[in-house]
Amino acid sequence: MSDLLFKINIEIDQVQQNFDFKSEQAVLEAAADANIVLPSSCIVGMCCTCAVFLKEGSVDMEAMGLKSELQEQGYVLLCQAYPKSDLKIVANQFDAAWDQQ
Repeated sequence: MSDLLFKINIEIDQVQQNFDFKSEQAVLEAAADANIVLPSSCIVGMCCTCAVFLKEGSVDMEAMGLKSELQEQGYVLLCQAYPKSDLKIVANQFDAAWDQQ
């Protein structure tokens, strides 16, 4: 079965960027493939450097470094987020997520 293709709209410092990505690919990896540089560090879901706010859409994610309360509010770690739909996100949310940890 082929991967599903989704669209992402990402706001980085008030600039909108769009790209397509596969369902079997973490959003951070897909952004890198699209030559979009996003903050990241550990790549295993612990440091929160790649935290974003998910405005629309849904993802599968297992991120031990992000409290469940923050996940319920819409915070996502891109290194561990796999799309289930098209996404609309706001990047560079490390400070907001970390302050609430």
